[in-house]
Amino acid sequence: MALELGLWVWLLFAAGLGALFVLDLLALRRGPLRSRHALLRTLGWTTLTLVFAAALWRFESPERAGDFVGAYLKLLPVESIFVFAAVFNLLGVPRELQARVVLWGVLGALVARGALTLLGIQAVEGFGWLLPTFGALLILVGVRRLSGARGSHVLDLRPFKRFLWRTLRVEEAGEGERFLVRRGRAWRSTPLLLALVLIEVTDVVFALDVIPAVLAITTDEFLLFAANALALLSFRSLYFLLAGLTERLTYVPLGVALGVIFAGVKLVLTPVWTMPTALYLAVYVALLLVAALVSLRRGASPSGAAP
Repeated sequence: MALELGLWVWLLFAAGLGALFVLDLLALRRGPLRSRHALLRTLGWTTLTLVFAAALWRFESPERAGDFVGAYLKLLPVESIFVFAAVFNLLGVPRELQARVVLWGVLGALVARGALTLLGIQAVEGFGWLLPTFGALLILVGVRRLSGARGSHVLDLRPFKRFLWRTLRVEEAGEGERFLVRRGRAWRSTPLLLALVLIEVTDVVFALDVIPAVLAITTDEFLLFAANALALLSFRSLYFLLAGLTERLTYVPLGVALGVIFAGVKLVLTPVWTMPTALYLAVYVALLLVAALVSLRRGASPSGAAP
């Protein structure tokens, strides 16, 4: 059962998130987020998310709050940390310019994932058999990812880079924080725009795995909108907090792949058993935490580098 909310609630929530986005945009003038500021912002976004969940618990029900938290954690783009880091390394984007790309990348992902979520809701409500079908596909995708989880963290971006470099007519030299530059009568792209496009393309690829799993938790439009927005808007600070650890978190892609398989199992079982959100959430978080802890432990050991 969906939340019965008036249009004013949607508008108020969207206006609040829009104001936070504008503040983040203005904060770009201060330069890249340092570790301390990234930690404080991450804690701030986490607090805001918990307050929203507590309000759902108080004024709706514990089940609604659990669905929101489950959708939020599933929509939090953990893999995108590796994607962003790989793109910036591939294109040599300096840290002081990364914040601008991350922020606009988050905005693009918010729109793209929102559209995919709405399409998914309509499809699932019209064709109930889609959820088990999506589940079987997720299991296949997760198993395939297991084979490459200890290799490259992300897709091989080099073919995309070569194709987009020619298509977007990228200037060899960067132009500060600008995405486009004018050369005579023609507009040319900068490496920053190429980085943004690469990020958006790979995020859509990962979203195709995430959206079906989220729809198994809830199909409530407002809960999904809120979870998607808060997860993506909190990502910027989380990225700058963890970007320096991507080379050490070698087992996290393995944990994510196992999470994809588990989400597929949940979807396949939907016709005969609805897995409690709390159980699904506990297993998913445990997989990520164990993967992160094993990565850091192996990385800190003398023989430490992951094979």
